[in-house]
Amino acid sequence: MLIVARVLAQLVDIFTSLGVLVFLALVVHPAITDFGIQPTIGAVFVLILAIAIIAGIQYVFLQTHQTIGKAFFRLKIVSTEPDRPLDMSILLQREAFIKMFSCYLVCFPVLLGRVGGHEVATKTKVDWSKNIKTAQEENDA
Repeated sequence: MLIVARVLAQLVDIFTSLGVLVFLALVVHPAITDFGIQPTIGAVFVLILAIAIIAGIQYVFLQTHQTIGKAFFRLKIVSTEPDRPLDMSILLQREAFIKMFSCYLVCFPVLLGRVGGHEVATKTKVDWSKNIKTAQEENDA
């Protein structure tokens, strides 16, 4: 079931990103070109704006060790090493750089129920958030 939730979470992330890009391309780009800006410059502006908006949205979720899709399915990114806390650089490395640029290392292993390349490189994994104890819960135990 975790595999299905992870795939669906990835699809939510992809469709969120595509939705932002399509909205900007259909609404903002024509408005920019109406002001006399060349279409190529407008397209570059829309692409940069889309990346900024998507990164801003995901940044909010990454602060809780999730993405939009992972939050939707109550999944959370956790460290596989208990003495190594996750910080924003590890999460950005995992979600942005490694996952986006190496789908063949990520998508295929995850679909097969194996650890993805982004998880090996960042020493992280995804788990149901109900299985994850907060620092307060660990101190109480």
